[in-house]
Amino acid sequence: MASNDMKIVALIPAYNPDEKLLTLVGDLLQKEFEFIVVVNDGSMDECYSIFIKLKDIDKVHVIQHAVNLGKGLALKTGMNYIYTEVPDALGIVTIDADGQHLPSDAEHVAQELLKTPESLILGVRLFTDDVPLRSRIGNKLTKVIYKSLVGTKLTDTQTGLRGIPRSFMPNLVKLSSSGYEFELDMLLACKYTSRLIREVPIETIYSEGNKSSHFNPLLDSMKIYFVLFRFLLASIITSVIDYSVFYSMYSSGISIIASQSAARLVAMLFNYTAVKKIVFLSHRKNAEALPRYVMLVVLSGTVSYLMITVLTSLIDVPVIAAKACAEGLIFLANFAIQRDFIFTKKPGYYSTDWNKYYEKPYKTASISRKLTESILIGLFKRHTQPNEPLRIAELGGANSCFLDSINRNIRPKEYHVFDNNLLGMEQLKSRNGINNVLYLHLQDVLTLSTDYDYDLVFSVGLIEHFSRENTRLAVQSHFKLLKPGGVAIISFPTPTLLYKCARWVAELTNTWIFHDERPLSRDEVIAAINDQGNIVFEKIIWPILFTQRIMVIQKRL
Repeated sequence: MASNDMKIVALIPAYNPDEKLLTLVGDLLQKEFEFIVVVNDGSMDECYSIFIKLKDIDKVHVIQHAVNLGKGLALKTGMNYIYTEVPDALGIVTIDADGQHLPSDAEHVAQELLKTPESLILGVRLFTDDVPLRSRIGNKLTKVIYKSLVGTKLTDTQTGLRGIPRSFMPNLVKLSSSGYEFELDMLLACKYTSRLIREVPIETIYSEGNKSSHFNPLLDSMKIYFVLFRFLLASIITSVIDYSVFYSMYSSGISIIASQSAARLVAMLFNYTAVKKIVFLSHRKNAEALPRYVMLVVLSGTVSYLMITVLTSLIDVPVIAAKACAEGLIFLANFAIQRDFIFTKKPGYYSTDWNKYYEKPYKTASISRKLTESILIGLFKRHTQPNEPLRIAELGGANSCFLDSINRNIRPKEYHVFDNNLLGMEQLKSRNGINNVLYLHLQDVLTLSTDYDYDLVFSVGLIEHFSRENTRLAVQSHFKLLKPGGVAIISFPTPTLLYKCARWVAELTNTWIFHDERPLSRDEVIAAINDQGNIVFEKIIWPILFTQRIMVIQKRL
């Protein structure tokens, strides 16, 4: 399970466990979990022998709570230990101690975390008729409320089988929740830090009607729903403040516009802090969030004032009633804008999730691809020998969107694709009509060997997804594969004003998915070429809003 000397640690919170815990730990060690942490959350003395046996097992570490502090605190204790004492852990997989999670499912979650090491992985259950009624009802109700208030659809919001990235653990340890509601707070923290959530189907196991569960259907459900309804609570308090200030001032003979402005200002002082820290758990800098919030307050206040004016002048509605009507109508819009555009952290701290991209490509990609495809075909024909069967290599070409057109128009002798994304390569392999020329190489483009001799090597949207040093290596990989006199074609985003504006809009609307993309200057790419070839053609593709510079370089003889 280790990848690049990184490992996944299993974390098991345990309260009054039985012998199933020993079996689970043994099975997990068979699944190549290199380290297991068990947190004894203040279990009864009768369970002491189980934890003694666990302490005697190599690669198992047991942490003790003096008293029962709750599942959330047990998980946070384990996370803190793993983060500080196991520095080479890529992340953790949390597993319930009551036998409801199969070791094989835990392994699947760990493997998915290795593939997408910055995403939260959820092992989701299928809630069929065989599942206890209280579990089916609780999950469905929480799903509906979560979707309505958070704006994200999840299959299983209460699953305890989760893959948690190392980079996410410090955020989670700081959360205030301590019981079962902690797992829901974890999902909310994902939403408002723009951390991706991936779902992995798992078996649904409820032994003896789920008697072993320590989940209290009434008390713990109330805690979970309070986490969700604090959204509404803060808004209601803000509305009371706003309405009270408006009513007091308007009743004293002050104009509607002055009363509205004062009410908005006073309510804003409370609401900004409350929703940022308590409701949305936002870590976005005030310099980013506050200007947007003020703009929203001004905009919503203006809309509310216009609606009050219309209602009072045209329909003769009393001012106070008109105010209540206007605020009610814009309440949901205000909530959604704050949730999705103001307090959601810009996702710039982790890399692009290429699995998600291949599962659901960028919506506007088909338009830009057609234009890029047409330009590529023209360059292929212009800068290669006519009627000569070509050996072509595409770097970063998992599930290549250019292969079909190139095969149809150029008819290469061989078409080789180099990429390390397994999902995209499997999608490419499953396509029909191209297998006679297609060769797949599941390799990292930064560490390619020189045992190749291609006529043409190209990449589109590749070299900008690395650090400056690795961008240099990615550019040089093109020339490693080329024969002397061969042609490299490299397309990459360039920091024009149009690019900056288009990306700003995409990030503002939370539709940007290429989080690690760096628009590259011409000088940086030329320096990476490092005299290995001569630039014979270049241009900026302006019709693509995210402007691309494309270069044709002939390798020196």
